Amino acid sequence: MNWRTSLTPGDVGFSYSKTLVATGGSGSGYTWSITLGVLPDGLSLAASTGVISGPPTTAGGPTSITFKVTDSIGGSVNKALSITISNPGLLRIQTSPAVSTTISLNGVQRDDWALNWVKMPAGSYSLSFSDVYGYSTPTSVTVNYYPGTMGNVQPLNSPIVVSPDVVTEVVANFAQQGSLRVQTSPPMPATVYCNGQAMDDWAAWTNIAPGSYTISFQPVNGYITPAPQVATVNAGANTIITGTYVLGANVVAPVPHGLLRVQTSPAVPTTIFLNGIQRDDWALNWVQLAPGSYSLSFKDAYNYATPTSVTVNYYPGTLGNVQPLTSPIVITDGVVTEVIANFTLLGNLRVETSPATAATIFVNGQPMDDWAVWTNIAPGSYTISFQQVTGLLTPPPITVTVISGQLTHVTGNYTLGTTSVVP
Repeated sequence: MNWRTSLTPGDVGFSYSKTLVATGGSGSGYTWSITLGVLPDGLSLAASTGVISGPPTTAGGPTSITFKVTDSIGGSVNKALSITISNPGLLRIQTSPAVSTTISLNGVQRDDWALNWVKMPAGSYSLSFSDVYGYSTPTSVTVNYYPGTMGNVQPLNSPIVVSPDVVTEVVANFAQQGSLRVQTSPPMPATVYCNGQAMDDWAAWTNIAPGSYTISFQPVNGYITPAPQVATVNAGANTIITGTYVLGANVVAPVPHGLLRVQTSPAVPTTIFLNGIQRDDWALNWVQLAPGSYSLSFKDAYNYATPTSVTVNYYPGTLGNVQPLTSPIVITDGVVTEVIANFTLLGNLRVETSPATAATIFVNGQPMDDWAVWTNIAPGSYTISFQQVTGLLTPPPITVTVISGQLTHVTGNYTLGTTSVVP
């Protein structure tokens, strides 16, 4: 018989599973045993399957263990394997100021607003945040290690490194934007431009990074075109620019263009981008655009899932065309293109420990946060489980159904060893 197995390292408090594998021998099947040494605390060996499983409870190693595999007619082979169990690291993530963002690690949603001191296996993790209306999503973060170096500024797309027995603290600064409102007087079906880019027709009202912007207006037949104006936008303040059209002998030659209307359903506070350029918030009215293809994207809206597809209607033309958001929006001369983006209302999942306990809470096997979790999440079924804590009774796993627009509240009781859904 031959072995084809080595043991992967494990982490205290996290589920471990490894199957011992052998080939050859006689008869049908194998049995497994340990002849020298013991598995780390919390792990056990299933004799009939060779599966080593359980959440380790103590760090240590490398520990050498001699395993014996026996075939069905009594032939056997021994092999020594080693295993190392490490303490996890602690990861704390703060938003500054505290904002209603959803935090994801390795693309998996964890918690909203912040992560407390969640235990994570050692390794590298990608970190991302959902957008927050009125704030710029950070492109870099400050990372502090205890013990270790502090004030390490790194790009958000660089991995966050978690090490055993080290606290990794991440501070993400969300910069407050200002509000820019541009209107035409009297209201005109004229395109409003910001730094030469079409924002919307009639008017535009959007949150935008502080700074100076040149606002200009489309010429309209029979009116004198308003002069360009420089708008200075300050964080947290509203800047209003009015373009006043006065009757005059202005003749404007027609240029090829289509009209684009973008609606969010329901209407939500998202910022709309075309070709990566910010245009307007909530919706686009009937903005005039040169014929061509345009990429469309939206900022996240809190408590809603950002759409991955849109419905496109052409007037004249076909209606009800569903296409991925990654596909371009086509503008044709003389055609109105209407885009409807459906934002799906999420549900709300709250999980608490009672009494408040520094235990990791898992959703579908993924560590979410320690102590408690409160996050907006897609409707569906989720299995909630809790970390074992020495001297306390571990609440059993429970599967709950999250419903759109409703709160699902779960409490794991470490005194009684029960899990319940709060009415």
